[in-house]
Amino acid sequence: NFHKISGERRGPLGGDFLQEWIGGRIVLEGQASQIYRSDQAIRWQHEPERVGFAMAPDRYLPMVYPLPYYAAMTPLAMLPYPIAILVWYTIMAGATCLAVALTAGGSGGEGGRWLPVSATIFAPLLLSMNGGQKAGVVLAVFAATTLLLRNGRLFSAGCIAGLLLLKPPLALGCLAIAVVRRDVRFLAGYALVGGLIVTSSLLISVEATGDYARFLSGAADYIRNPGYDHAGSHSWYSFAVAMLGIGWTSKAFTLVACGVTILLAAGAWPSRESQWRQSTDDDASGGSASGKCGATATLAALLVSPHLMTYDLTAM
Repeated sequence: NFHKISGERRGPLGGDFLQEWIGGRIVLEGQASQIYRSDQAIRWQHEPERVGFAMAPDRYLPMVYPLPYYAAMTPLAMLPYPIAILVWYTIMAGATCLAVALTAGGSGGEGGRWLPVSATIFAPLLLSMNGGQKAGVVLAVFAATTLLLRNGRLFSAGCIAGLLLLKPPLALGCLAIAVVRRDVRFLAGYALVGGLIVTSSLLISVEATGDYARFLSGAADYIRNPGYDHAGSHSWYSFAVAMLGIGWTSKAFTLVACGVTILLAAGAWPSRESQWRQSTDDDASGGSASGKCGATATLAALLVSPHLMTYDLTAM
């Protein structure tokens, strides 16, 4: 994904970073209101003079993130695309190292000592790095959230977990668990960050914010997007569609599976802030009860995600 080849490429140079750079470029050029109008984004992805390579005309990357995320990409969009790729890769490598360090520190015991070595041979992590993905950042968010929960800092944990709203499919699990447990302080932090994201999106472009809301309303059928390869999707919905086909039965199966997952994870979630602190003592297996609750919430968030690709499994 990161080496140049002559002629037409089947996939983009730099992996999925292409759509982030394009999104940042659209915002930078004052055309944010058009960012979810696929014609323009797709056209720009196939302009060699703009991106520095030629991609097969039947391949494209859809714009799937909230508008503030693309606004945050504008500094990278100021750079020529081939240079921006290298900067992005460096940032993601740093974020991955931070995520592994946080996770190892939070795990403790024998598992924590072996985690850095294990991470270097974990296929989803390697795929994430090769594909220009943000799985390391997602892992860092989950790890930081778990560490804050272990210290009983529920509001701060909610704020950090709220950053997952920039990748909405992964935000559903933690939110649903906190709602079931009525964890007010966690939800308050989550709502604060969510409100800031929505407000900033409206300030950038009301029209684009409406377009994104309409996109999210049809996200259940996103698996049928012809411009994206969903063979690697690991969501409950993808599994249901492969088994039952597209229809009400697959959606019903997905709802039941997600509901059971959330309820099981919520059952392990301490009901009071003091219980988070009380459960930080190491148990017989070398971990902590609160750390395991955070890990359970992370796994639940992955399982209920409607769009979970192989590289997202890095958070496991």
